[in-house]
Amino acid sequence: MERTTAISFNYLDLPSNLVTPVDLISMKAQVYGYIPKLRFRITEGNQGGWFNVTKRGLADGGALTGTVMLVRPLQGPFATTLRLDMDRLNNANLVVGRSIAYITVYVSKYNF
Repeated sequence: MERTTAISFNYLDLPSNLVTPVDLISMKAQVYGYIPKLRFRITEGNQGGWFNVTKRGLADGGALTGTVMLVRPLQGPFATTLRLDMDRLNNANLVVGRSIAYITVYVSKYNF
């Protein structure tokens, strides 16, 4: 595997009982002449199954996008840190590169 190409840190403040599903944050891969095989996964911080990641097709001038969604309402106060991995795969589906995003989610005890 190639070394990790990027690590980012993101912070989100949310109200309690947010109507779901709702898109929270996206990670994009730039396409240079070919469409890479990508896998998006939440690997940490989702023990309650509150979040999901969906892979979306080519958009925004040639970017493959993984979008983290809140799929179940959260009651605050609550905090968790998600780890979102974007793995680049070769033809044998082996990981050859990875980008990582840490997303810290703070949920207020208030509904506003």
